[in-house]
Amino acid sequence: MPDEIERAKATAGDAIADLADAIAAKRVADALGDRPPVEPDPDPKPTPSGEFTIFEDINYRGRPDLQAEFGMVPLKVHYESAFFDNRRRAGDGDYSLPANSRIVQAARSAPNYSCIDIERWWSFSDNDLDDRAAPAYEHVAEVYDDALDPGDLFGFYSTIPIRSLNKIGQPDWKETNDRLKGLGDLVDMTFPSLYALVDDDERWPDYARANIAEAKRIAPGKPCYPFLWPVYHPNAKAKKGRPIPPHIWRRQLEICREFADGVVIWTLSKTKTIDFKDIPPWWQETVDFARSLR
Repeated sequence: MPDEIERAKATAGDAIADLADAIAAKRVADALGDRPPVEPDPDPKPTPSGEFTIFEDINYRGRPDLQAEFGMVPLKVHYESAFFDNRRRAGDGDYSLPANSRIVQAARSAPNYSCIDIERWWSFSDNDLDDRAAPAYEHVAEVYDDALDPGDLFGFYSTIPIRSLNKIGQPDWKETNDRLKGLGDLVDMTFPSLYALVDDDERWPDYARANIAEAKRIAPGKPCYPFLWPVYHPNAKAKKGRPIPPHIWRRQLEICREFADGVVIWTLSKTKTIDFKDIPPWWQETVDFARSLR
């Protein structure tokens, strides 16, 4: 008899989950209508004086206690594998939703601060967003937020805004980001991606300021924590994979300090094969910067 009861419970639970997923899919379909435009973009302005937070997802072997020694705060990043079994490339047209149970499971495993990284719903262009993408993100945000413990905060990686380097400030880029206003209302924080995408370091400051300002326009009042990677992105043809020079890295940190509410320092998971003491010189700049905040 106990086994039969457990099987009945499992069957009922599956039926409820299927119903919830069907309702969620209809919610996405119903949400595809036009959104009202967002207010015009304010000029980028420095962040008011206050606490500047360094979040970290730094993956090296033998790492010290970064929170105790340098005041850095751990950030949990949920990659697509937390939500989907299949792998997809951005812009391939698959806007199917993850099962609610997967979203809830991710939320319940999250610490105080977490970031959702679903990149399949991006488009290849840095100036495009399919009409199905924003409602899909909103659905994940609603289910995830409902499942979080009270007081836990979350956002989405490189989604508010859709990252742009070549079209910053142009009206069509802003119109694309206007579609994310509903998501901006749901998240607690924004995580623009400010990786070094090109070899020319002098393009980075304007790119950073514009994307931070756009995040604050789309999600007004929500703190902004750009992702920084101390290595040149694969798009940077001549420098890809190289550590960012210490003085350039420090400039990135200082610009974020001026205009954002903090940063996320991120490294590839494969760096776990490298011992912490062998981190390139950008690390010492990070330590000096962190200490300057105290």
